[in-house]
Amino acid sequence: MKLKYLCKDLKGFLQQTVYLMGRGYYYHCIIMLPEKKRDRFESIDKKLIDKYVADISKYQRARQKVKKQANIYYLRLENLAVLLHTEGDMSKYPSDDSFKDIRVKNGKLTLPISQYTLLDVVLVKEKDDRSKVTVKMSPAMYKGIKNSLMDCVLSNKLGLVYAEFNKLYGLPGYAGIIKQVNDLYEFTLKQCAKHQLPVNKNKLHINTCKTTSKVFKEGLSTL
Repeated sequence: MKLKYLCKDLKGFLQQTVYLMGRGYYYHCIIMLPEKKRDRFESIDKKLIDKYVADISKYQRARQKVKKQANIYYLRLENLAVLLHTEGDMSKYPSDDSFKDIRVKNGKLTLPISQYTLLDVVLVKEKDDRSKVTVKMSPAMYKGIKNSLMDCVLSNKLGLVYAEFNKLYGLPGYAGIIKQVNDLYEFTLKQCAKHQLPVNKNKLHINTCKTTSKVFKEGLSTL
């Protein structure tokens, strides 16, 4: 198999998804593999990769681009899989999966990582009017964390406030997430002051570092 698709961890999965979307793989479709079929995940992968002719070399992808044919990529992390495709003719591919375009309003790619972790891959406008792909907490996740922080403040226990806020340190340092964490930082300080809780700013930690990590698991050949 020419295609590397099985991601090592969440950081690698996000890194590759953002990389591909930044290079024209704008269309996306989420597929959740059933946990009860975990022992068959690899055979499901092969079926999907064959179905969408995703196991091709970079030279074949270049030729398809010249011919104005869409290229498709398949990625998986545990039971969460995503199909991505570029602009171009899709007539040779199946039409039974619904793809969304990240460039349109509400075209974000929402990744259900866990019960409490829901991340959105989005396209944002920069100051120079260029577009950039980044990652944010989904509105539901952000609201949930904000409510939890408020509950900790109302408990009048600084230890709980620090513990709850510092859970955010484990999130990857994408610009969208960093902005949200900074907003939550300001919210926490404001609420602590309002409720006369003497918070120590140095005990609220913010991760601003987005490190590059190894994307794929060992044992799969390169694209």
